[in-house]
Amino acid sequence: MPRQRAASALAGVRITWELGRLWTVLLGVTAVIEGALPAVSTVAGGHLLGAVPSALSEGGLGSPAGHDALWSIAVLVGAFALGQTSDALTFAAAQGFSTRVLYRVNKRAMAASLAPASLDLLLTPEHHELVDMAEADRWPNMFAFVSGLRRLVTFRVIAVTSAILVARYDWRLAVALVVIYAAVGHRLRMRQREAVGYGDEPVRRAHYFREVALSAEAAQELRVFGLVPWMLSSFDDAWRQGMSGVWRARRSSGPEIVTLLVVVVVTNVVAFGLLASSAHGGHIGVPTLMVVASAMLALCQLGLVLPEDDHVAQGAAVATALVKGEAQSAAVVKAETREHPATVERRAHELRVEGLRFAYHDDGPAIYDGLDLVAPAGRSLAIVGSNGAGKTTLVKLLAGLHQPQEGRILVDGGDLRELDQRAWQRRIAAIFQDFTHYPLSAADNVGFGAIDRLGDQELLDRAAARAGATDLIESLPNGWSTILSRSFTGGVDLSGGQWQRLALARAVAAVEGGAGVLVLDEPTANLDVRGEVELFDRFLEVTKGCTTILISHRFSTVRRADRIVVLDKGRVIEEGTHAELVARRGRYARLFTLQAARYRDDLPAYDVGEEAG
Repeated sequence: MPRQRAASALAGVRITWELGRLWTVLLGVTAVIEGALPAVSTVAGGHLLGAVPSALSEGGLGSPAGHDALWSIAVLVGAFALGQTSDALTFAAAQGFSTRVLYRVNKRAMAASLAPASLDLLLTPEHHELVDMAEADRWPNMFAFVSGLRRLVTFRVIAVTSAILVARYDWRLAVALVVIYAAVGHRLRMRQREAVGYGDEPVRRAHYFREVALSAEAAQELRVFGLVPWMLSSFDDAWRQGMSGVWRARRSSGPEIVTLLVVVVVTNVVAFGLLASSAHGGHIGVPTLMVVASAMLALCQLGLVLPEDDHVAQGAAVATALVKGEAQSAAVVKAETREHPATVERRAHELRVEGLRFAYHDDGPAIYDGLDLVAPAGRSLAIVGSNGAGKTTLVKLLAGLHQPQEGRILVDGGDLRELDQRAWQRRIAAIFQDFTHYPLSAADNVGFGAIDRLGDQELLDRAAARAGATDLIESLPNGWSTILSRSFTGGVDLSGGQWQRLALARAVAAVEGGAGVLVLDEPTANLDVRGEVELFDRFLEVTKGCTTILISHRFSTVRRADRIVVLDKGRVIEEGTHAELVARRGRYARLFTLQAARYRDDLPAYDVGEEAG
């Protein structure tokens, strides 16, 4: 445990050094100066105290003793002025540097999260710990960390210089005080850190409940469904579960802390008693008494737990999580990187899946176990199946966001794993089921489909026209510049159908930007059947000539696709055109008729048994 804490502290220092060597040196130098000033002031004060009586008896300030008194006063004034100036300058420097540290830590955490082409790292508990620790509220205050680190250096310098002053009086007393105070301080800091929990999973759950309760997105359901008491109770339970270990540690540490405090009190009584005895016996004068007593009081800081200890400990914990996250990210990127990756050709792509087996966890249930599938180049393929059939997972596999445990995915005959993964992902445009509503301008929401041509107004206008979104853009208060979120001044909220239009325009922009494979993955949860049919039909129209994949659990919406496959339990159970599958009177025909019967009364009803569910 001590070794782990030392490594964490070292990681925190290393990060500050990497982020600004000049600033780190500046803060370190000023910390040492500030740490040495108390000893200088103490010695000068003692010297002044001894010089004043002599100056008064020897002729005033013009005497040698008077000159010594004036020099002592000058040193005291200079030390005071230097301390004030240094403190003001370093306060301003620490504020500026802390902002820089916050910026770089967040950027490095983002870079580590985004570096891998796959999503596997995002599913690990370690990544969630990094995200949790990198949040702003996990750094109690970035300025507190930077200034706390500087103050701890100052306090250690004060302790060292104080020990030197005590040693000039009695080296054995100095050694005894340093050993006792350092041991007590070490144990107290250990107990404090054991009694503070950071990043524990129950605490993360409590943070989640807090965020949901404070968010506008969940506000309506919490009230309509009467979830407010449950939410508060769940937060309370998760917080208590996460803090139970902390509370136990605090209770168990009580006797030891009391014992340590008693040791400090006894040590102080004995040490100051010895000093008073020496002064009473005439072995030391008043100046020496003042200097040694002041030094002994300053030396007590070794046995104290300061707020700066907690600030630096939390900062070091974040630094450790960041370094660990970067190492994991680098390992994933290294595993993904091929020494000579195959080039991704700019043409229509045939996708072929052979013997695919995939599970999200090695010991988890298989989503696919022997899947075979072909998406012909330049044609449209519809994938249908009930919820949970693995349709969305297949899209992630085709995009290289996950890697199968067995089998392979071929792109124009070449193994997907041998391609440049980033280049391949730029050749795929997907409108996912939960596609992102960026709280940015309408231009950004469409232009992100072709990031290399972001700001190309002609591209935006063409994409909007082909997606049927021109009227929508013209109705916005600031046109393409309108922010699509009411969280910002002048922003607006869009309906689900309007967002669908923009998502389709984004896909069109991706086609013009060079995407050769387009995927529409059930982004129509808030549309009725007619609206979904219109969206799918328009998608097929605007993406004609591209390899297009349509995913839906509504069998009636994909009839225009060139080819339709039915997934069930991780395998293709039927394949053909709409007419062929209906004529076959199998699973597709039964479910197509069942779903259509909800809207028409003149269709025959099949006995579908459990499939009706």
